[in-house]
Amino acid sequence: MPQSPGDEHHSPRVSSCADPPNDDAVDERRIVHDRVSDISRTPSPEQWPIDQQLMTDESSSKVPTSTTSPAAGVSVERRPTHYLRNWWLEIGACFTFTLALSAIVLTLRPHQGKPLPQWPFSISINSLISIYVVVLKAAILFVAAEGIGQLKWQWFQHERPLKDIATYDSASRGPLGSILLLWTLGPRYPLASCGAFITVLMLAIDPFAQQIIRYHGCIVNVDNPLAKASVPRTNHFRSGGSRLGPGELSIGPDLQPTINAGIFSPGGSVTPLCSTGNCSFPHQYNTLGYCGGCTDITSSLAFIEQSNSSDGENGSGAGASITSSLPSGLSVNSTNSDPVPIISTKGYHYNLAVAGTTSDTGDGKSEPSEVVEFILAKNPRPSPNEQSQVFNETCHSGNSSWFCLGYGAARCTLNPCIRTYTASIDLGIFQEKLLSQTNDTSIWASTLVIDTSCISPAEHSMLVAAGYAIDPAKRWLPYNLTFNASSQGNSTFPSSMLQKDHECIYAIDSFLVYDLWEEYLAPFFEGTVSGATNEYGLIDWWEGPQTLQKIYNFGNITLERIDSIFRNISDSLSNHVRQNGNSNHSTPAQGIVSHDATCLEVRWGWLALPAGIVLATIIFFAITLFVTRPNMEGANAWKSSPLPLLFHGLRPSHLERENSVLHDIKDMELAAKKMNVRLAASLIDNNLVATGKSSRS
Repeated sequence: MPQSPGDEHHSPRVSSCADPPNDDAVDERRIVHDRVSDISRTPSPEQWPIDQQLMTDESSSKVPTSTTSPAAGVSVERRPTHYLRNWWLEIGACFTFTLALSAIVLTLRPHQGKPLPQWPFSISINSLISIYVVVLKAAILFVAAEGIGQLKWQWFQHERPLKDIATYDSASRGPLGSILLLWTLGPRYPLASCGAFITVLMLAIDPFAQQIIRYHGCIVNVDNPLAKASVPRTNHFRSGGSRLGPGELSIGPDLQPTINAGIFSPGGSVTPLCSTGNCSFPHQYNTLGYCGGCTDITSSLAFIEQSNSSDGENGSGAGASITSSLPSGLSVNSTNSDPVPIISTKGYHYNLAVAGTTSDTGDGKSEPSEVVEFILAKNPRPSPNEQSQVFNETCHSGNSSWFCLGYGAARCTLNPCIRTYTASIDLGIFQEKLLSQTNDTSIWASTLVIDTSCISPAEHSMLVAAGYAIDPAKRWLPYNLTFNASSQGNSTFPSSMLQKDHECIYAIDSFLVYDLWEEYLAPFFEGTVSGATNEYGLIDWWEGPQTLQKIYNFGNITLERIDSIFRNISDSLSNHVRQNGNSNHSTPAQGIVSHDATCLEVRWGWLALPAGIVLATIIFFAITLFVTRPNMEGANAWKSSPLPLLFHGLRPSHLERENSVLHDIKDMELAAKKMNVRLAASLIDNNLVATGKSSRS
């Protein structure tokens, strides 16, 4: 009786002489005889290793250690091999792609936000990352291919179309075959589909790897001791002052153009040192300088109006006059006694100005430096119909600007001070920002000031022991101003504070402070700008000192303009003081030299795909090892090798049963689609056994 397909799953029964001959049995005995004969001709098992595992039943998990051929009576000793030893290349590949991913992270992390590394042989970081990616891809594809190849034999533990062998084999070769496997199997075998999906995802590795690194322009510090960055500053200035000989009471010729420059142009800036054109100064720095500014004292003006004509109402007729004065004694008289009356109205054409210096601040207190006061004189009031349209449109109730009032007064000061700055140099452009300045002019009564915030504890103790009262709430201590002569202090002034480059004491020549005002600034700002009007009431011309004409500005005089001029003067003086200070006490503010560079930005999000594929591959490989282990139903670690198909392929009788000689690949594919096979156990080996027609087209 012919053997049924189901009987192939069990050990072959022994046929008797009465049984009719069976083709499969004959083929099996012939195969056994041929293989045993080959084994007997083999010189030694070590030189010709063969697989001698027998599966006597599908559920058997015992592996025999020897094989006995009934035809030849030859027993062949087999050498048991640990299952994982057959996967050492794949395990090594898992370590390889894991190390490649780690190498990418370890290479990029130290250079995040930093300039491109300069490596030997001009190796770029992009080239190195590309090498890592190539190694990662090759190792992952190798593991995925071998895993899919091994799952192929697991797939055929049950009846499957023979065509699936070609599908699996194609999937282990690349992405196109993997797509075909996904389309063919779908979710029916998720583990193999996972391996195919990993193979397809490898197509996206290169684009994602290219997005990990981004380059951008940046500024980096120069690591070179020869590169210098500094801004001039000083703690001590002495120039001109009192001296013997001609001009002993005048300031030096270097300061005069400095003051003039401040009046007729912006104050300018100091000249920094920066070797690359890009420098930063992260710390604030203090320097000796000058501070100037103006305040509005219009409310202090007093007016005396007089009229010499009976037809002038409210003192506005011919010969009327108004005297504008300040408590300091500075005054100016405006009159309409000219042959052509001045009818320049408030808000239309400004009145003329007068300026002078005084030591009286108007509040009964004395200051160590003088001040400059300006008066914009008030003229006799015109009749209402003579007021301009500009005035009506601009001035409204509550507007107290000089333009709308028609008069004004200002008090301006110019004193030594200590300025605090920050600075930066970007592309050769120097920018310095004034953060603060000392406004208490009384600390300069002795022309020496101590910064109590930077002295050492020892110096602080010595000053206290010497009789200085140091107020923790006050930073600046005038030297000898708070000294208590009646105290019993026996300590001298700390000598360390007088050493070179000590930055806690600020000093300026007292003769300079005095002579700057008395011999130069006082006459420089004294005078009056006066003029005459034409028949239309417009001011045709005016005359007076050039300094005051600059301030008058064609009648466009405002408090803001006067204040800006004095700030320009203080900036100009400060720049001169900073760049010409005492060489022993003028340590420049030190900065950091930097230069333009190309920096590396690591966008870690783009590394998620490679990391995810690495993790998925490890999981896929681990599950593949588990489901195909020897104690499970399945074949040995044949993986993607073609040799099992040669040694354990379809029995010849199955092909003869098709009554065809297949030479063309298309014919083979067509026949494979129509044939179902399974990997079945026999007495000697595992073989693919045809089980019937395939239901899949």
